[in-house]
Amino acid sequence: MLAASAWIAQAKGETEMALKFMRAAADLEDGSAKHIAMENRLYPMRELLGDLLLEQQQPGPAFAEYETSLRSTPNRLRGLYGAAKAAKATNQPEKATAYFRKLAEIDQGRRCRSSGDQRSQGLFDAAVSYRGRG
Repeated sequence: MLAASAWIAQAKGETEMALKFMRAAADLEDGSAKHIAMENRLYPMRELLGDLLLEQQQPGPAFAEYETSLRSTPNRLRGLYGAAKAAKATNQPEKATAYFRKLAEIDQGRRCRSSGDQRSQGLFDAAVSYRGRG
């Protein structure tokens, strides 16, 4: 509920309130007991906080949130892609390249298994094109 409220506040232009809601959601999730049924959550709240911070043109704090999220939920495409974009936006080319490379490695395996997935193809193409620059 807090995450949804955050995105609603963001859509209304209430950026501070959006951050307040999303931070509360992330902190609540961090403080909750981990359970096997929660292992595969759709979206980790820290990752969503990173998304919100990127949306608000705050790539430095977004990068920190993505890295925190990736420690507890490693190898998530959205988390890796967000971390790569945030690192690129904060002029950290080595970290951006590392995250794009990891994204490409994971996505290549998935792309080989499901060749019809256009979103997956787009992530792979983005990672490969960035990797070629660095």
